[in-house]
Amino acid sequence: MSDSRNERSRAVKKKVIIEESSDEEEFEDEYPEEEFQEQVEAGKPENEKEGDDDNDDDGDYFSSDDEVPLAELMRRNKKKASVEKKKKKVAATAKKKPAKTTANQKAAVKKVKEKAKAAAAKKKLLSKIPPNGTVSSELYAKCDKGKLVQSLLCRWWYCMEWPELEVLQLPVPDNCDPLKGFPGVYIYTSGENVGKILDKRNIATAPSFKNFAKKPSSELVEMLLKAIENQTRELIEHEGENISIEAQLKDLTKWAMKLKCEKVDAEARKVLRVAKMELP
Repeated sequence: MSDSRNERSRAVKKKVIIEESSDEEEFEDEYPEEEFQEQVEAGKPENEKEGDDDNDDDGDYFSSDDEVPLAELMRRNKKKASVEKKKKKVAATAKKKPAKTTANQKAAVKKVKEKAKAAAAKKKLLSKIPPNGTVSSELYAKCDKGKLVQSLLCRWWYCMEWPELEVLQLPVPDNCDPLKGFPGVYIYTSGENVGKILDKRNIATAPSFKNFAKKPSSELVEMLLKAIENQTRELIEHEGENISIEAQLKDLTKWAMKLKCEKVDAEARKVLRVAKMELP
């Protein structure tokens, strides 16, 4: 009798070991790596139906974990630990791979930044204009034509002669003496108009803001480039190579050569229209 009991006990233990081994292999085959993510997102695996936890392989019903066989309980714990481990692995992988930014998104972000930068620069320029601005202050601060005129006024004598030669060749008027430093301008030193000024210069061709602003930008660019060239040559003659403002003159030349003259003129007209001003 004892021998039969021992044989029966050994058979039961052997069956438990076989069932535990087969359950582990079945779980590994049933949940391959590539299908695990879909099953986790959908909930429980398809083969794990609701209520399976309450039934063992022999079809016996258990009402609590206390009545579950040791092999079944170990299988459940191992299965749960494996699921949790793979969930953490998937979450860590997703965290390490941020969403890729497309080329269109990058271009859109760049465009927004450029607009914001341009708006900030425009606001800064506008803040420098006094409430009761003039035509010259509007053009100087708000458009390229203003800068073009201003740059030419700083060096006009390198590109044009004024007063014109015919004015300088005129004889000195009676009762007058030339006013030093102002060719073509005379002062009465005798007669009834003593102390008065006589200006023989042609004001219509004077290198003034009003006259330059009325010229097309194409003509102003041509004059400016000629003035910079002559200025550079004279500076080198007096100071030698590597003059102090050489880099500044080169930058101004590059800027002037890149201007689109028609666009520059249109921009200047718009600035004056918005400011409700006109050239004198």
